[in-house]
Amino acid sequence: MISFYPGPSALWKEMPTWMEEACDCGILSVNHRSAEFAAMLRNTVEQLRQRLEVPEEYGIFFTSSATETWEIILQSLPIKSSAHYFNGAFGQKWFEYGKLLSPRAEAFPFGLSETPTVHFTSSDLVCITHTETSNGTYLPDTFVRQLREASNGQLIAVDATSSMGGISLPWRHADIWFASVQKCLGLPAGMCVVVFSPAAAARAFTLNKDKHYNAFAAAVEQANNWQTTHTPNVLGIFLVGKAMNSLGNINKVHARLDQRKKDWYDFLIHKGWSLLCTNENLQAPTVMAIGGESKWIERVKSETKKAGFMLGNGYGTWKENSFRIANFPAVQNSDHQRLMELLSHL
Repeated sequence: MISFYPGPSALWKEMPTWMEEACDCGILSVNHRSAEFAAMLRNTVEQLRQRLEVPEEYGIFFTSSATETWEIILQSLPIKSSAHYFNGAFGQKWFEYGKLLSPRAEAFPFGLSETPTVHFTSSDLVCITHTETSNGTYLPDTFVRQLREASNGQLIAVDATSSMGGISLPWRHADIWFASVQKCLGLPAGMCVVVFSPAAAARAFTLNKDKHYNAFAAAVEQANNWQTTHTPNVLGIFLVGKAMNSLGNINKVHARLDQRKKDWYDFLIHKGWSLLCTNENLQAPTVMAIGGESKWIERVKSETKKAGFMLGNGYGTWKENSFRIANFPAVQNSDHQRLMELLSHL
């Protein structure tokens, strides 16, 4: 079965070899406070920095998931409250959790095909979802830059799940970028990469909110020493380093996914099928959400599954009237072409 599900999605084809290597080299049995583990962690971080072009001054640590990272950020970094921009299920969930921690959390929802505008806010932490996996939209660099230019000492946190590893990100326009590894990074679920700016680290240390085990300041402090706050997902960290070698430079990856996106959209237009988002500037390069009547959706998913392809279900508001196709780096061009050929007959 070839998975086009937008997370967990297809793994790199080299995965069995990498896992065998992890077992054979002994890294899975070493003490996570040992020099051997620190060296492996450092290598993975350096691979991430090089392949994704993360600025040298930004740090990197790991958590168990993007949703856990929502919590860590909201527990550790707001001085007064957080403000949330969203047009889909995952951004809204982050806001709803923000309300549980701070009744003053602000919401700035915008329409599915609507370009968001920057709002004045007294909140000192701004939270956005770069690619909204539920509906196949994303935020262009211009909006992220506008947020940065309008900020007045505010930190900007970005859920980059379904972006990191597939899209060249404007790192310096925000302070925290994070993504679970089971999407564009092409790895098994169970870990999240967190990239943070010096300003985010400084805020965490100044506030020193230490009532939670995985506090942001503690994670940064340990990362600075090539350590973790907790017994980590050693295999996951090892595999991230390996995946970076297969991924290659992010600018080339982005260009490849953009071309596949163009091919898909040309195909969909020719078929007369509709994307949920009608604004071309907001259509994500990495996740495509195709809309239609529920019976037709079920037929498409059923026929493709019989042929060995797993499409993504609709999600949230669009659960019954859409399906999704992941355009992630680990999926081969030939598999996309085979899926197009199958869909051309439906």
